[in-house]
This record gives sequence, C-alpha cells and structure tokens, in this order.
Amino acid sequence: MMEREIESEIMDGKVKSHQPLVSIVLPVYNGEKYLRESLDSILAQTMQDWELIVVDDCSQDTTPQILAEYVAHDSRIRIVRNKENQRLPRSLNIGFAEAHGMFFTWTSDDNAYAPEALREMVSYLQRFPEYMMVNAAMELLLEDVSGKQHLVDTDRFDADPWKMFVQNRIGACFLYRRSVPQEIGGYDPEMFLLEDYDYWLRILIRYGRIGHIKKVLYQYRIHEGSLSATKEKERDGQEVRLMHKCLPDITYRLRHHPEIFRKYFLLGVQSGEWSEEEMALFRRNLPALVEEAGL
Repeated sequence: MMEREIESEIMDGKVKSHQPLVSIVLPVYNGEKYLRESLDSILAQTMQDWELIVVDDCSQDTTPQILAEYVAHDSRIRIVRNKENQRLPRSLNIGFAEAHGMFFTWTSDDNAYAPEALREMVSYLQRFPEYMMVNAAMELLLEDVSGKQHLVDTDRFDADPWKMFVQNRIGACFLYRRSVPQEIGGYDPEMFLLEDYDYWLRILIRYGRIGHIKKVLYQYRIHEGSLSATKEKERDGQEVRLMHKCLPDITYRLRHHPEIFRKYFLLGVQSGEWSEEEMALFRRNLPALVEEAGL
C-alpha cells in the first residue's frame, strides 16, 4: 500500500485508517526533563498516520502527569505502565506487543525526530521492498555538566554491512517492517545496554543488509543522565558477551575482511577471552589473524 493511499484516509489531522502506518514505542523512566521535547517531535511529524505506545517503567517523577496531559489531547497516544521496573529490552517487548502498525520503530524520552523523519523512512521501505529495515543519519547533541550544548555531525551511523559486526552503525533513527519481529523475535533481556545493537545484528544476519538514508533525521542527546554516559563499564562487559553470542556469524561474514575484526581478535587473545571452540572458528574463517597472533 502506497503512502498516498494511506494519506487519503487522513482528514483534519485525524487518522481514519484502522491500522496505523507506523507504531512508535517510547520507553521512559523518570524522563520529565526532556520528555515534552521528544513527544512534541512526534506530534510534529509531517506523516501523521502513526500510533505512539509509551511504556512507563515505574517513573517516580512527573512523567505520568506529563503523559496524561498528552493522552488527553491525542487519541493516537497510549500509555502502558509497568507494575515493576522491567528495564529497556522488556519494556520494548511490552510496547511492541501492543503495536498495530505496518512499520515499527522506537525512540527515547531525551531524543527528538526531525519533522520529516517518519515520512522519509516509510517512503524508503515502500520504494525498496527488498529491504526489511532502514536507518537514517543523525546528529549528536552533547550536553556538558553546565548544561551547555554542542551539535556534532557524524557519519558513523551508515549501516555499513561489514563494520556493523564490530560496531553499531545504526544509531537511533530507524524503521523496520512488522514482519521482522514475527520472524526473529523480540529484544533480548539479557542484552541490556546493547539490546538495540544485538537486534540490528540479528536483522543483518537474517536479511543480509539494512537500507540507509544519508539525510539527518534525528537528534540524539548525550548528557549526564543518559544510559550511554552512566553505564560504560557494564556496557563493555555486554560487548564481550555480544561478540561471543554472534561470533560464528561474525567470523564467517568477515572472512574476506579480516582487517575489520583484527582489533577485537587481538584484544581477545591478549585477555584470554577466546575459547578453544572459538579459536577453531578463527582458524577456519580468519586464518591470517591467527597466524599474525602466532597461534
């Protein structure tokens, strides 16, 4: 179904179609500081055929009051409040279990979409049916302890199909088809802090590639309270765990690009990280790296 056909059912800003085009999940925990900005960026989308499922993970600040205000003014917004704190991966699964859209995405309470973000990503997946997922470029908003903000452009989030196996190249602006979770399942609760990266790798392994839009469609804020700033040590441990989890696919897919995996392999050798079974994978798929390490 083309976007213009969906849009013909939208009148006066109200969605008349039974099934929304896009389902957005927004997990939040004590997000009062930036939540309004995130919600307003969704309301400001030029493509209005969406539903928003906010999963409140037991917030203790004014988040519930802010959400109630928005729900009262827009029927496309629904709230799920967890009875117990579930953390991000489970909250995402809870939210998507309530989703009815043709396309899925999720965002954070401290980040914001560009107005045309949904329209651009939906259009891409409609024009290229061979892709199951697309991501878009984003800018980083760095906030220091004094509250001063600095915008940084980055080309890291380019969905590179090779570098993805050693570094998250997707970022936070993305859209995938409803059939994806039906085929590969939900987010892994054991991969907290890397639940997104784990999911993108599973999509890449299953479908082979992920589309990319070079246009900046998202603003990602990094500040003192963000997970990326407060959980670095735990995140490092999870990266090792993810490497072990995906290693058969990583070594097989990078067998013609050993230079991409070189740093991770040598660090694992130095720390004694690789098991005998994993070393056998390296000898089979990446023999040049094993020879370089003198093993």
